Formats: sequence, structure tokens, C-alpha cells
Amino acid sequence: MAVDDDTAVLRTADGDGLVDVYERESGEWGRKQTLSGADRDDGRAVRSTAIDGETILVGMPPKSGPKRRRAESGVVHVFSRSSGTWGHRTTLSGATGGDHFGWSVSVGDGTALIGDYSNDTAYVFDRSDGRWSRERMYTAPSGHSDWYFGNTVVMDGDALLVGAPHARFDDSVGAVYELDQPSSTNDPRGVYFTAPGSSERFGDAIATTNGTMIVAGERSEGRAVYIYEQ
Repeated sequence: MAVDDDTAVLRTADGDGLVDVYERESGEWGRKQTLSGADRDDGRAVRSTAIDGETILVGMPPKSGPKRRRAESGVVHVFSRSSGTWGHRTTLSGATGGDHFGWSVSVGDGTALIGDYSNDTAYVFDRSDGRWSRERMYTAPSGHSDWYFGNTVVMDGDALLVGAPHARFDDSVGAVYELDQPSSTNDPRGVYFTAPGSSERFGDAIATTNGTMIVAGERSEGRAVYIYEQ
């Protein structure tokens, strides 16, 4: 589910289409439209959604289950609103043949951040003159694998955040990276956050608002939430 002001995007419950768009009018929420991609049932499933103003992203990595029923790679469908109606504009894809591109998505101010945890990768796409193009592909630091880098992605203004809940730092597991922008390298140089003390799966969920970052993780006594402020 994703919400922006008076518009909400939810995965369809009945399988007819990809997502439903709800809008609030006079304090009441109602379903406005159901959005579909070019190839809805193609071995992929809706995993993530994001909305910013007139743009919706729908991430569709490969389905789980028997290999013969799964697609080899994921896609992200881009929808935009014109004259009150949402329409499919383009489909984005990753750089590798086998991936979970679209596992996580975020969008803001003409920039899309898309995660592929299975390849420890996060992509930045920019929109110019109505066309989306891939600008940068970040990978887990120093060639590390199985960090789940890209499991979660979040944008807050100019800050691009990527969760790596399996990254290992001594007795703490998990990290959140703030990507350098612009960058001339695929290595996610910049600030990274780890949990104070012993923790597991730090960064498997991230939320931000007005410069405040909230990160979920696990401790021996149960789930934990960490709050960072600028």
C-alpha cells in the first residue's frame, strides 16, 4: 500500500488488474480506477507500490513457487495521471537476466529508486521530458553478496536510503545506506547506519518523514524500532 495526500494505491484483492487506486473526496474514500500492465499474469506478482503526485510505480518481481511458473526477472510498471485518469506509461527493467527487480520501489520528484535484493542491487531512474532512463546501479559494498541490499528502498527529499538487513558488522546484522548523489561509482559511498549494540535484520523496514528516519530491526527480546533525526 502507498499513500500520497488524497490518493492511495493497493494491490487488487480479486486478481482483476494489478492495483486499485482510491481517492478521498469530501472525507470519503472510494475506488477510482483499477490499473493493469501489458502482461499482468506473466510469472510475476505485485510486491511493492509507490506514489508521488501524478506518478505510480508498481514493482513486480518473479512469483514464488515452482520454477516453471516463475518469470526470470522482475519489472516495474509506471503509471501517470492525466486529466484525472491514470494510464500505463512505460515498463522499467534491471540490468541482469535473473533478478528480483521491483522487490522494493520508491518515487519522488521525477526520480525512482528500485531494489533487487537477490542481486544486492539498487537502481536510480530519472525522468526527463516524460521519458524514464536508468542513471545509476548501486551494488553492496566491496562485492559482498547475500546482504539483501535493496530489500527496502525509501526516498525522503534528496535522501536515497537502501536497506541491507543481512549485512554483517561484528555482533550487529543489518544496515541502512544513504546513497551519494550524484555518484561516479557503483559502490554506495556515503553515510550508513547500523543498530546500536546487538541486533538482527536492521533495515528490513524503513520509513521517513521530514528528515526523521524510522528503522525496524530485531533484538533478543523481540522486534525493535530505531529513530534517527537530522
